[in-house]
Amino acid sequence: MKKEVKYFKDKKILEAGCGSGRISLRCAQHGADVYLLDVCQEAVKVAKKAFTKNKETLNIIQASIFNIPFKDNYFDVVWNAGVLEHFLEYEQIHALEEMKRVCKNRGLIITMVPCSKAIFYRIGKFYQEKTRKWKWGYEKPIKTLNRLYKKSLIRLEREFSVGFEEQLQFILSIPHMGYLVLLLRKIERLFSLLGLGGYLLVSIGVKCGNNKVLRMT
Repeated sequence: MKKEVKYFKDKKILEAGCGSGRISLRCAQHGADVYLLDVCQEAVKVAKKAFTKNKETLNIIQASIFNIPFKDNYFDVVWNAGVLEHFLEYEQIHALEEMKRVCKNRGLIITMVPCSKAIFYRIGKFYQEKTRKWKWGYEKPIKTLNRLYKKSLIRLEREFSVGFEEQLQFILSIPHMGYLVLLLRKIERLFSLLGLGGYLLVSIGVKCGNNKVLRMT
C-alpha cells in the first residue's frame, strides 16, 4: 500500500471489506483519512478495538460491498484484501463496480486475492478441504483480474504477486512438512523467477471517466 499510494496525508481511503483493519490502521498512522466497511459485525468490533487502542480516528460502518453507502467520487483510494475470491464472477464484477463508483476519477482501485500460481497455498488448501480443516468457506484462487477489471471499466495498470512466506503457512498444516518449509525458504528466489513467488495477486487499477458501466452479455 505504501509503495502504490506513495503518500497518505489527508487522502481519503476506503477499505471495502476490512476484516481486522490492521493495514488501514497503519494507513491512518501515516496521516490518511481512513474509512472501513465490512458486512460482518464481529469484524467491525475488532477494527474498532484496534483503532481505539492506538488512539486513531475511525470511520467505520457495517454494510455490504455490493451497496457501499457513500456518494460517487468520494475516495482517493478504494481497496481490499482477501475479499473478491469468496464470490462468484458476477458478484466480483458488482463489487468492483461499486468500488469504482465511490472512487474519484484517476483514483486507485486496489485488490489483493489468493493467486492461482501459489502452488503451496493450493496444496495446503486442498489438504485442509479434504481433511475438513478448511475454515474460510468458498474461496477460489485467481490467475488474473484483467478481464473483470475491463468488464467493470477499470483500467488495470499492473499485476504482481507478493507473500511467498505467507503461502508456506498453508502447507504447515500437512504432517511432516516443517523441514520442507525450511528448504523452500532458502530457494524462494527460484520460485519468484518462475513466477510462482507470491500468495497474493495484487491488481492495481485506475478509475478513468464517469461511473457509467456498459453491461456486457
